[in-house]
Amino acid sequence: MRENTVTSTIKLIPEGEYIFCVDGVPEKTILKDGKGYFRVWKLKYLNLERGAEEIGSVLFFGNSPGYHAILLAVGGEEVSPSEVTWEDTEVHGKKFSAKITHGTRKDGKPQEIFSDVKAINAANWNE
Repeated sequence: MRENTVTSTIKLIPEGEYIFCVDGVPEKTILKDGKGYFRVWKLKYLNLERGAEEIGSVLFFGNSPGYHAILLAVGGEEVSPSEVTWEDTEVHGKKFSAKITHGTRKDGKPQEIFSDVKAINAANWNE
């Protein structure tokens, strides 16, 4: 029987326009070398072109494309052009819209690039 097998551990959100909703507190993970960390954000998302609702996880490093704008959209405050102060326990349920394209991280692995990020202050997808 013919089947499809995912051979990469990285499942990217397909390119397109989305509305996102943060699901829970982003998990902070220390890098193996101990010299930094990343956060795993669990996001519910609605593809505006297909109308399909899905859920997935996205890794964000401090310099991930669009991360600064996302932190501002979910309630963070800009300290400087390169720093945002935010409370990780207060982002659950926050919504934002963004355009997703794909790129490559410094380590050669694929990544989502978030652009045109805007805060959404609505309780439901359709508001």
